[in-house]
Amino acid sequence: MHIHVLVRRVSELKHGVYEYEWNTHSLKLLDDKSPEGNLTGVGIGEQPWLEESAVVIALGANFDGPVKYFESQLPRGERGVRYVFMESGAAAQNAHLQATALGLGFVLVAGFDDAKAKNAFQFAPGFEPTALFCIGQRDD
Repeated sequence: MHIHVLVRRVSELKHGVYEYEWNTHSLKLLDDKSPEGNLTGVGIGEQPWLEESAVVIALGANFDGPVKYFESQLPRGERGVRYVFMESGAAAQNAHLQATALGLGFVLVAGFDDAKAKNAFQFAPGFEPTALFCIGQRDD
C-alpha cells in the first residue's frame, strides 16, 4: 500500500503533495505547487469535500504482486485484488475512527476517476489509487 497526502490547511506543513515513508514514519514532499484545484474533476458526481478538506489522503497499490501471489488460488489472481481492497477498507476505518476521536470530519471517497486521481497524487507507474480520505473541520 502506498500513501500520498495532499496538504492544504495544516499548521506546520507546507502546502503540497507528500508521500508517506513507512520506514521512517515521515512525509516526503513530492510537489509544493499550490494544491488548490488539483482535485477538480477527480470525483465522480458532486463531491465538494475533495476541494474543501484540509487534507486528502490517497491510498494506492501495485496490484501485480498480490495478483501473482494468489494466482494459484481460484478465482485465478482475484483473491489478491480482494486483499488490496480489504486493506484499503481497514485503513479507511482506522482513519475514520482517528479523525472522529480528534473531532475532525472524515469522508471516504471511492467514486473517482482513476487516471485523474493517479495524476493529482503523483503515484508512480504501476500504482493505482484505491481510496481517498477527505479530512478537515466538521460542519456542525
